[in-house]
Amino acid sequence: MGISSKLFLAIFAICMLVLITMHWGIYLSFHHGFIGYIKQNSQNRANMLAQALTEQYQQYGNWHFLTQNLTVEQYQQVFECFYRCESSRNRTSGGSGLGLAICYNIAEAHNGIIHAESSSLGGIKIHVEFT
Repeated sequence: MGISSKLFLAIFAICMLVLITMHWGIYLSFHHGFIGYIKQNSQNRANMLAQALTEQYQQYGNWHFLTQNLTVEQYQQVFECFYRCESSRNRTSGGSGLGLAICYNIAEAHNGIIHAESSSLGGIKIHVEFT
């Protein structure tokens, strides 16, 4: 005893309708929830960065503070957790001081090499190599 073709088509149509509805529900939830959060968070970080740069420019009177080179000790310390090279960077201006420490651990876990050096543009350049 099997099901009739009409019953099969009805069940199939209902399943397709449920799948399409779920797809759009998840898509809209993701788009408005997660993507909206990312956009808002990015705007907040951009505003904090603009404020921090404005404060630094007012303090120094020029943009040369952006090209300050680090000491040899600072190049070695940038991969330590919570290390900050300059006092103007803090939790309120964004970041937690964990990014380069995480990068260092990932590179080390994959037999890679990561080191910091002076950039010809000023500031710091991070070199990562995986073999």
